[in-house]
Amino acid sequence: MSFVDKAKEFLPGIGTVNLIATWMTYAVIFIVVSLAAAGLAWWWANNRKYYNKIIKFEKVGNTFQDVGVDWAKIVRIGHTGDTVHYWRKGKLFRPTPQIQTGARKFWYFLREDGEWINFGIGDLDRIARELGCVMVITDIRHAKEALRKNLKETYDKPGFLERFGAHIALLSLMFMFAIAVWFAFYQMTDVLNSMSTLTDKVGQFMETANGILIKIDNVQGGGSGSGLVPAMIGLGLWRRR
Repeated sequence: MSFVDKAKEFLPGIGTVNLIATWMTYAVIFIVVSLAAAGLAWWWANNRKYYNKIIKFEKVGNTFQDVGVDWAKIVRIGHTGDTVHYWRKGKLFRPTPQIQTGARKFWYFLREDGEWINFGIGDLDRIARELGCVMVITDIRHAKEALRKNLKETYDKPGFLERFGAHIALLSLMFMFAIAVWFAFYQMTDVLNSMSTLTDKVGQFMETANGILIKIDNVQGGGSGSGLVPAMIGLGLWRRR
């Protein structure tokens, strides 16, 4: 067997290897893309569970201040339907809170012993009444009203267009309408004058034609006249009226 024959037997084997390598590459790419899509879908579905907003307060300088935000999901425990909250950032399991300060929003403060306590604002009117706070002070209300009126007159003055814009627009519309009516009447007068002139010209033409026909009739009939001449004379007389 010559070298050429051996090369011909070996070349199909190389083509098969290339085909297998190509399909393996496609398979690896498909597996990688599928795993990435599955990972993104799992991450998105898992993050959707953390829809409860946790506002955390801590004591800073003898006052409680907002120190951060966390998100919690509901986790069911046991077979009795009990649930707890799991904080994503804090990695904490907390009892399901009962006090909401908004739609799926809960406030917690860190107590001195390190325990996170769910709390709310409460009924401020009731607390103020229990503390004996005066709800309305007449002098303060009068001063507030005077200050509001002064600020309104000083900084809330309407501009020229705000005050007279509607009147200017109405006057402009009336002016444009008057111009349109005047132009229409002016053009109508010209049309009527033109029609009157045309009518006069037609009358003159009819009179001239009538005279010509009378002369022709006299020449042809020797002055006896014909049936056409009286008709034309009558038309001329009607025009003179």
